Amino acid sequence: MSASDGSNQDARRTTIIAALVVFGAVIVGAVLVVLLSGDGDGDGSSATTTSIVVGPDGEELPAYERPSSLPEPGSGRAPEDSGDPGGWEQGLLFGLLAVALLGIGVAIFRGGRRAQAGRARWREAAEPGREEARRAASPSYRPDPSDPSDPSNPSNPDHETGS
Repeated sequence: MSASDGSNQDARRTTIIAALVVFGAVIVGAVLVVLLSGDGDGDGSSATTTSIVVGPDGEELPAYERPSSLPEPGSGRAPEDSGDPGGWEQGLLFGLLAVALLGIGVAIFRGGRRAQAGRARWREAAEPGREEARRAASPSYRPDPSDPSDPSNPSNPDHETGS
């Protein structure tokens, strides 16, 4: 294990700890909001109040005739045109968005794995005595002819000849 592996592990550990602290703070905050948000009377009871809706003639309206800003389930109408809510265009758009999000997720996952494999090859090639692995990891690598430390350089005392 090289020194860079240790610092990489420390960075991961720090990231995980920070994420856990933030996640814990969000959970504690949510619980506190739920516990401390009451109906204002201070007794913490969860009693509900009932409203009576009176129609124009002064009579109480039954629950199914009461006005609401949100329609009840099953009280709407089926889409007639392609642009109506719930029509085929809306369904197609939802499907395209779902496929696009899935594609983005796959691209991120594959890119991360590819980058991780590349980092592993570079770490392996960076270890002393791994000059050939360095050359294989970087196809564009060309030895510097003026570098005396390069083993392929004839002026290097460690240069091995073919005989």
